[in-house]
Amino acid sequence: MMVFKPSHFFAFFFLFERMATSNKNILKIFGENLRRIRMEKGLSQRDLSSLCNIDNADISRMENGQVNVSLNTISQLADALEVPFLKLLKPE
Repeated sequence: MMVFKPSHFFAFFFLFERMATSNKNILKIFGENLRRIRMEKGLSQRDLSSLCNIDNADISRMENGQVNVSLNTISQLADALEVPFLKLLKPE
């Protein structure tokens, strides 16, 4: 079971406290980062789905910026992709 780490919580708020960005931009940034990192790792959406126990249709919607994502979900994805939590949230 994936556990949301307190350090993720503080890092998340530190990052977005400093960013003047709209909700749609945040979702777009997250989705683009998720897709890019997944593809860099050579994973399909189904592969990632099986690693983090999140439905691949939900992963598709996340990558397209169509859904709000919980902090726990971001933590699960970061753990499955073996990347720091903030790498999914930071603008490139």
